[in-house]
Amino acid sequence: AITVFNSSMTGTNTTGVFVDRNNTVFIVDKTSDSVRGFFEGSLTSNRNLTDGLANPSSVIATNDGTVYADNGAINWRIHVWLPNSSNSRMVMTVPEACYSLFIDTNNHIYCSAALAHQIVKKWLGDNSNSSIR
Repeated sequence: AITVFNSSMTGTNTTGVFVDRNNTVFIVDKTSDSVRGFFEGSLTSNRNLTDGLANPSSVIATNDGTVYADNGAINWRIHVWLPNSSNSRMVMTVPEACYSLFIDTNNHIYCSAALAHQIVKKWLGDNSNSSIR
């Protein structure tokens, strides 16, 4: 295997990784309460998302550069950052940390809330913050 990143670039407590279709690597760093995005070929973080995060666990990005990150361990919610934005907004409430996030072809986001023994989902076209458990 080839080492792509090490702890000096990503932090010492990384819990989630996602690679989008443009080969941008998003890494969740619990130590700095952030999600960092690295464009293909870059060893320097090109996006540093921190707004509202506390003890994040997972991340996912869409084809247009929208980033969703778990913020469930402390704040019980999922945050979203639109492309080229450093400000987030809450998208949905969750029962606890989401150890995995997934977006299906019908634009539903799923949270694997393992400690609550639940999968939670929400249609992203719905402006409410509620989820279906």
